[in-house]
Amino acid sequence: MPASALGSPASAHTPPDTSDSGVSAERAARVRRTVWTPFTARSAGACSLGAAEEARMLACVDVDYRPDVTVAACVLFRGWTDAKEAGHLVERGPVAEPYEPGQFYRRELPHLLRVLAGVQEPLEAIIVDGYVWLGEDKPGLGAHLYEALCRAVPVIGVAKTPYVTTGSALPIVRGQSLKPLLITAIGMETAIAAEHIRRMHGSSRLPTMLKFVDRLCRES
Repeated sequence: MPASALGSPASAHTPPDTSDSGVSAERAARVRRTVWTPFTARSAGACSLGAAEEARMLACVDVDYRPDVTVAACVLFRGWTDAKEAGHLVERGPVAEPYEPGQFYRRELPHLLRVLAGVQEPLEAIIVDGYVWLGEDKPGLGAHLYEALCRAVPVIGVAKTPYVTTGSALPIVRGQSLKPLLITAIGMETAIAAEHIRRMHGSSRLPTMLKFVDRLCRES
């Protein structure tokens, strides 16, 4: 499949290697079985999108780093314009690895997988706070998450601040704010992802669900 069909930059890219991301093969396999497949396929351990007619959830995820614990949160909702959540999960895990410039995914990915392992419904898309792509063919957190979950669910990155090079990021403005959000995606076209984020509930720069998952992390 060409890279452009995955929502990545137009040129082909090498799939990011998550073997050294701090995520064990056992945990990644468990998440694939329990989150990304419908209930009827879970017993077989299949890695598939499941039946097309099955209703799916949308998910916003975020992580809060503290000196003694790392808190990951996931907010589930049914439609892009929903004002209320359908449910949420919080996972308190070990202290995160130190931040490495350009290697943010190593710090956050294990905690995202940990909280996503508790999701019981198939997902239509996942929204992360940050980037899917850090530049032309340079994978960010979202791309690594997509690969760790066998490319089963599209991932959308919503970044509030520019990276050194934002590459294929598509800027959008919401509400009365003139400060854009930078949208990147994999598994769907970036323009479609950007329109979904633009339509999300909330009159301010950040959609309601993204504000809620951020608050849930910090207050849990």
